[in-house]
Amino acid sequence: ILISPATDNMAKMQHAIYRVFKFFKLNQQEYTLLFLDPRNAAAKQLFQREFCRALKRAIKARGPQATPEEVERHCLFFTGGLFAVLIWWLDHGAQPPARQMAGQFMTMVWPGFQCWPDAWG
Repeated sequence: ILISPATDNMAKMQHAIYRVFKFFKLNQQEYTLLFLDPRNAAAKQLFQREFCRALKRAIKARGPQATPEEVERHCLFFTGGLFAVLIWWLDHGAQPPARQMAGQFMTMVWPGFQCWPDAWG
C-alpha cells in the first residue's frame, strides 16, 4: 500500500492528538478537578495559551508557507477546539476511548491544517 504524504501527515497529527488525550486520561482525576472547576479558569487559560505557544513553535520550525497571523489563527482555533473537546470528554468520564476521540477530533480540524503539508513531519 502506497501512503500519500497527506495521509502520512494526517496520521502523524492524529497520533499527536491521541497522545494528548492519552495524557489527560492517565491524569484524569487531576485534570477533571482542575478544568471542570470554574474557579480554575485562569489555570485553564494558561495551559491553553502555553499549548498554543508550543504548537506555533512546532509549526514554524517546519517552515509552512504561512504568515505569522495565519499560524496564530490556526493555532488558536486548534487549541481552543481541543480544550473544549477535552473538557467535554473529561466531564463525560473520559469516554469514548482516547484513540476514538483523536480520530473524531481529526475529522474536525484536518481540513484547516492540510494546507501545510510539512507542518506535522
